[in-house]
This record gives sequence, structure tokens and C-alpha cells, in this order.
Amino acid sequence: MAHLSSKAYLKLALHSTKYSVTSVLGFLLGSKSGSRLEIVDAIPVSHDVLPLAPMLDIALQQAQKFAEQSDLKIVGLYFANELGGDSSISPIAAKAAAKIDDLLGGGAVLLTIDNQKLGKVDLAVTAHSHASAGWKKMDQNTITSEGSDLKGTLLKLVNNRVYNDIYDFDNHLDDIRLNWLGCPSSVV
Repeated sequence: MAHLSSKAYLKLALHSTKYSVTSVLGFLLGSKSGSRLEIVDAIPVSHDVLPLAPMLDIALQQAQKFAEQSDLKIVGLYFANELGGDSSISPIAAKAAAKIDDLLGGGAVLLTIDNQKLGKVDLAVTAHSHASAGWKKMDQNTITSEGSDLKGTLLKLVNNRVYNDIYDFDNHLDDIRLNWLGCPSSVV
């Protein structure tokens, strides 16, 4: 079971919206209690070409330090394909999520984003759990969220172009002044 905060969902949705024709990948921050995950934040990592292992490792290390400052852990990964409606998991996303699962001691979640459903349903994500044969789709009722109108809130943020204030690690590498770990005040 996983609970996804509105802040985390809106950040991953805005990241995917900003780069809707490319793959996106990011980390999910939160806490783990038994088999329950509480996902409270999302950190955008990459867009366009999926990241190389060294870049992803550096991003993971920096995100871990950022999470620890708030007594959080990296509890999962989110991923969207460049093709709307394609919910397959790329090998790089699967490998990165497996590493997070190992660091967490099991129980991490991989969320795939369906870009075609963003703004049309409250939760346009599918949860996957790590299994011996890879990542297995979880029951849709496994993930819950707070907030009564995430769809409406997302549409409002998109109409106000708040996605332009979402930066990922790729953006940060291009311009180190861009805060990829933070969150626009309009999303909080």
C-alpha cells in the first residue's frame, strides 16, 4: 500500500507535462512503515534521453542527502515514456528502481505515468512492485492520494504554466543556478 501526497503527484505530473514528448524519470521521497509507503515529495531527475549510469548515481547520492535532511528516504521512482499511452518500463528505469529497492531494503515502488490520462483522471499513474522477475503491476487500489480534485488542480497549474518552474537534474547540469531539488511555491 502506498499513499501519494498531492505535492508529490503534482510535481511528477508537471515534470511529465513539461516534457510530454520525451521520457522522464524522477525519485519519490517519503517514509516506509512495514509494507506501507508514505510518498511526500518527488524529485525530477531527467528528461529526453534516459540518463547514463554515472549521472544517475550522482543524482541519487544528492537526492539521498537532500532526503536525509528532512528525515526522509528515497522510496521509489517515477517514469513516463515518450509515447503517450505506453506504460512499459524502460530497462534503465527498472534498473534504477531496483537499486532504490535494494537501498530501501525492499518495498520500493515504481510509478509509471500515463501522459494521455494526465488532467483527465485524478491519478494518472500505475504502481509496480519489485518481484524476482522484474517489476509487477500492483492492484490499482494499492495507491491512494490526498486531495479531492487533483485533476482540477493540475489543469489549473498547467494553464498557469507552472511546469516551467519545475527543473530536473538535467536542467541543473546545464545551469547550476536551477534548483532541481526544490519545489515551486505554487505546488506546495
